[in-house]
Amino acid sequence: MFSRLYRKHFERFIFRKLIFAIGLSLLMLFSVLGFVTYHSFYLLLEEKEQELLVARTDNARDLLHESVVQFKRENISLYPSNPQLIGINQYFLPNNVPGPGEEKKHMLESIYFSDLIETMLKRNPGALGYVLYRLEDEQIFAGSKGDDQFNPQMDFHSFFSHFPKSYSFPFIGLKEGIFKDQASSNIYVISPIMDLDHIDKNDVLGYFMMILDNASIFHTFHEDPTLDYRLDLKKQNWTMLDSSLSDRMDEQEQTGFLVHQAKTPDYNDYQFQVTGYKNKNAIRARLNTVTFVSILILGTVWCISLISIYLIQKIVVTRIHKLTRHFKKVQTDPFTGPVEVGGKDEISDLAARFNQMTAELQKYIDKVYIADIQKRNAEYYALKMQINPHFLYNTLESLRMYAIARQQPFLSNKLYSLGRLYRWLLKSDNDLIPIEEEITHTEYYLELLMLGKSNPIELRVDSKLDVAEYKVLKFILQPIIENAIIHGKLENVENPFIRLTIYRQDHLVIEIYNNGLRLSEDEQASLQKKLQTSEHFHNDHLGLKNIHERIKSYFGHDYGLQVEPVFSENGFCVSLRLPAVKTKRQVQSR
Repeated sequence: MFSRLYRKHFERFIFRKLIFAIGLSLLMLFSVLGFVTYHSFYLLLEEKEQELLVARTDNARDLLHESVVQFKRENISLYPSNPQLIGINQYFLPNNVPGPGEEKKHMLESIYFSDLIETMLKRNPGALGYVLYRLEDEQIFAGSKGDDQFNPQMDFHSFFSHFPKSYSFPFIGLKEGIFKDQASSNIYVISPIMDLDHIDKNDVLGYFMMILDNASIFHTFHEDPTLDYRLDLKKQNWTMLDSSLSDRMDEQEQTGFLVHQAKTPDYNDYQFQVTGYKNKNAIRARLNTVTFVSILILGTVWCISLISIYLIQKIVVTRIHKLTRHFKKVQTDPFTGPVEVGGKDEISDLAARFNQMTAELQKYIDKVYIADIQKRNAEYYALKMQINPHFLYNTLESLRMYAIARQQPFLSNKLYSLGRLYRWLLKSDNDLIPIEEEITHTEYYLELLMLGKSNPIELRVDSKLDVAEYKVLKFILQPIIENAIIHGKLENVENPFIRLTIYRQDHLVIEIYNNGLRLSEDEQASLQKKLQTSEHFHNDHLGLKNIHERIKSYFGHDYGLQVEPVFSENGFCVSLRLPAVKTKRQVQSR
């Protein structure tokens, strides 16, 4: 199924593959980026929440500690700092307790203790209420903060009468039902009131009690320590208070919370352990908005990227289709006009180069077409001229027979040589002939050229090779011989000669030397330079240029004609460098 969909929708479309690959890559990149962003934000929030949790827990711990410390101060203030003064504890001595008829004393005592408790509450923000209980007459002096009222059903006499005597002062405990409208338990701190002249824990005058304000401690930790935040107070692994109404957390549940423990600086039995918790799910919930916005932004960027890529590829594909249609037109009609080039990008460069290629192709077609016409004209001209060689051969043969009949053998031989030379020149069966054959017909040419001359030119051949074994281009020596006679002024030289030296190195070398006029070194260098360049040659030494081009055209640029330096007063020398091509006869014999 997938292979069929791929073949139908992707296999022939490279840009669809590109869009799919880029889209998938961007999706993976944005997914990783989103995950890293979410994780980074979460770690940052967790770090900040941990710092906030530490601060809040420490605040709750400090409030609890300061409340107990302040209670100890208040407890000390019950006793006079100077024996000459009357302390508050004196009100609890049996001799100072008002009797049944002392109403005024009762009223003044009540007002005094009410003001005292109110002052204590102002000095201790962590206290919800204070209770002073006198055993002698079971009198209770109590006061609370705000609208909180003590529970009238609270039996303080029974509570204090059953109070354990084996305790360390102050005693810290937990009691529910102290206040009227509070169902939760409250932490209390109690210290006995004694006679300094008779200190005995089994014989106390009364009790001084402070009830801690749970709400103030929790509020110091957090305004709403319910779901996201949680605070508990422990004393010797006994959970005295917990802001959550749920069951206690085990260690496994604590892994879902940030936790900070803070202990009060007290020692032994008075030390509290305050633990604050922050729910990690609440942190993640705060990231939901960030996560949604991040996904929305990344998704929007992803969609915009795909749309941009699609529009760009559509423009590119449209231009490529335009080029393809033009390619098909050129395939059908090579002389189609150029394609329109717009812009300066790669496709425009491709269109411009295609137009250039098309123009070159059209020029080449024109050149081949013209060459074909010229070839047909040449064939026609050669066909028309076929009669002329036959007429020439027949005429030369008739003249030779006439010379024989008139007993003129010298003339007859020369006519025979001329006929042989013309037949050989016009024969076009092979471009390569043995060196021996080339030399023979060169001698024919030189004999005919020397007819009637008083200073004949001698052709000398010095070969270290079997001239019948190697091949050269046909008619390659005659132009050089002619150039030597004309430009070397050999007819004006005493004992003129042309020497052919044939030998083999990595290739075949034929040196042609004549003892005619000598060119200067500058003239030799100039002639060699003209041979190596493609510039137009004048009539001077045109035969040498033609031979050089023929050799290069036939065998390659490693071969050709070269002017050799001559250090004598007279003479001129060139060399032909040819590949060592052997005749079939020699190859078969080996």
